[in-house]
Amino acid sequence: MNIFNLIDTETDGGRYDVTPLFSNYKIYQSVIKNLCQPLLSLEIELVLGIDALGFILGTSISHYLQCGFVPLRKGGKLPVSCLKQSFIDYSNQTKILEVRKDILKHGVKVIIVDEWVETGSQMQAAVNLVEACNAKVIRLVSLHVDKNEKTNKLESDYGFISLNK
Repeated sequence: MNIFNLIDTETDGGRYDVTPLFSNYKIYQSVIKNLCQPLLSLEIELVLGIDALGFILGTSISHYLQCGFVPLRKGGKLPVSCLKQSFIDYSNQTKILEVRKDILKHGVKVIIVDEWVETGSQMQAAVNLVEACNAKVIRLVSLHVDKNEKTNKLESDYGFISLNK
């Protein structure tokens, strides 16, 4: 079965809804396995998931890879000192991602996960947070990556693992 048939494209707000994909255990497990296979030979210490659906994919991937998980939260959600990065999202609104200041150590090797990469701005903001901590982005992971100048640059610099290749 084509997993993209389970993604709801008849939605409001300019985004697709991938949550029906999560409800089918066998297909969801196949998705996680397919996303993780190209990662198995890499030295990955942490999986970072972007708020909120990147949390679902990211925790499943971290479990499969047997490494830690770090949430990259929407601005104002963390109740502790954190690093922040603003970006303009697919709807042309300014948003903020944040991560705890003490959680990404110098040189730690990470992958960043989000469910769908539209403009690349949110993913770039996540990369900026990682690099501000002197950690190292090994790969970017998503179900789907739209092709545009920014996502092409991210692909060139870090490499994407996605199901739409």
